[in-house]
Amino acid sequence: MLIKVFLFNYSFQRITSYRWLSKTHQPSLFEPKWASIFAEATTNSYLPSSSSSSVNNKKPFVMLFPPPNVTGTVHLGHALTTSVHDCLLRWHTMQQKSFARCVPGYDHAGIATQVIVEKHIAPQTREQLGREKFLEECYQWSSNYRQTIEAQLKRLCPLFDWSNAYFTMDKNLVEYVRDSFLHLYNDGLIYRDTRIVNWCCQLRSVVSDIEVDSKEINGREKFSIPGYSKHIELGILYNIAYKIIDEQQDKEIIVSTTRPETILADTGIAVHPNDSRYISLKNKFVQNPFNPQDRLPIIFDESVDQNFGTGAVKLTPGHDVFDYTLAMKHKLEIRTMLNDQGHVQLDLNHPFYHELNNLHRYDAREKVLQLLENKGLRRGEKEQQKMIIPLCSRTGDIIEPLVKEQWFLDTTEMCRQASSIVDNNTLKLTASSTRKVWKYWLDNSRPWCLSRQLWWGHSIPMYRCSINNKSSEYKWIGAKSLEEAKMKANELFPNVPSNSIHIEQDQDVLDTWFSSGLLPISIFNKKNSQEFPTTLLETGYDIMFFWVARMVMLSLKLTSQLPFHEVLFHGLICDPNGKKMSKSLG
Repeated sequence: MLIKVFLFNYSFQRITSYRWLSKTHQPSLFEPKWASIFAEATTNSYLPSSSSSSVNNKKPFVMLFPPPNVTGTVHLGHALTTSVHDCLLRWHTMQQKSFARCVPGYDHAGIATQVIVEKHIAPQTREQLGREKFLEECYQWSSNYRQTIEAQLKRLCPLFDWSNAYFTMDKNLVEYVRDSFLHLYNDGLIYRDTRIVNWCCQLRSVVSDIEVDSKEINGREKFSIPGYSKHIELGILYNIAYKIIDEQQDKEIIVSTTRPETILADTGIAVHPNDSRYISLKNKFVQNPFNPQDRLPIIFDESVDQNFGTGAVKLTPGHDVFDYTLAMKHKLEIRTMLNDQGHVQLDLNHPFYHELNNLHRYDAREKVLQLLENKGLRRGEKEQQKMIIPLCSRTGDIIEPLVKEQWFLDTTEMCRQASSIVDNNTLKLTASSTRKVWKYWLDNSRPWCLSRQLWWGHSIPMYRCSINNKSSEYKWIGAKSLEEAKMKANELFPNVPSNSIHIEQDQDVLDTWFSSGLLPISIFNKKNSQEFPTTLLETGYDIMFFWVARMVMLSLKLTSQLPFHEVLFHGLICDPNGKKMSKSLG
């Protein structure tokens, strides 16, 4: 036994004495060597040769690499995606049935990039810098990080076609996005409408559902938001008395709310039709506590939770999704009391204009509660056991539901098609368990809000035309350029002199997911191309609906073909708190 131990120690000392075997692994000593070996061994071995199309008629194996956002350096999640792509490419290359190809790219990431660049130029603001200079900063930022991302990914030696790498703001892709928007607009699928949206007061823009995080709080909790110096207290249910308009008796109904400040925009009170406490109040009205002349109807609806607070809730459809739905159903008026920055905005003739106008929304909450106390209308408060707070994932601000005029895409028929192709296995989803989630999203579709109030992104090819610059009388014209818009405007107003027609392009930009959703059509769908539809899409399951399903929807609509035949979803690499990794968050 002693002899064995001696021999083992001796051998171990001999091995560790070699200079090339360090006690700790140092990737920098090995990566350059193996990177060059991989490059020499695989350069162009996967690309089609001049004779491949004539000798081999089999369809090539083609993939599009999910483009990383140009917000920073890549992380382990990208390394996982790259590794899976590389394994699939090399395996198919080894089959020698046909060529294998994967095109990498970079996403401009509208909101995420703009937020980071705004931090980069601080203490200057984008308004101080100006639109043109700010966009130059964005392009410079994206250019720097595209180079960094490419260098990082190349260290993993993937079998990618780097010579055809794309950026979603490349000129040809900008043109494709513009043309696709106009195609959908001319088909009547894109339209202008006023609806409730997720609004970030810090960004002063609409954000998509995927950019909204849900934070659960239990009971009272202090919370801070960007741009507001004080802590706000959440998780409180306030009880407030509304006077019932009744000539015979002096009655009141006590309403429970977590947002007393929005009383200023109330348009009704709602109770459950089976709630015996309120049956006598049918066809009754109440006074708005801050405007006695404002008569609010009491409506009865089965969607009201009788066990929430007092069972009576106020309806503020301009600032709550549930309330908005009820207002549409019962034809209630929709009002708003906040501007884009989240400050109170009242009419000059409002009774409390001087006390409340221009207050921050959470300063307004304190002031409203104080005024209600002075009026003798507060009926106590209690801790709410569970509450979900919607937060903007980009800024950390609390999302404010607001009713805004935006561009929307009607996805009803597209969602139906994208759902049915999974039913008949025309599109294969792996793992099969993802089919249920796929169906859930597509069978519960809503109009897609396409516009964002940002500077960085694809401009919307819509032009607002008015006569003598009258803001109340205007028409929207879809056009590829200002010159084309002028021609269409002259046709639209044949009896009006050209110099009397005011034309201005919409200043908003498109949702990043719209341009991303046009992949891989915009890359591979070329005349006589063997590469479209692509073979496989491999990506994380977290963007199944926001990216993958939308690619399928848009491809079926614009090309009548699937963008790929199969989708392979992989899991996510998360931090110790269970949150997925993010470049923009660090």
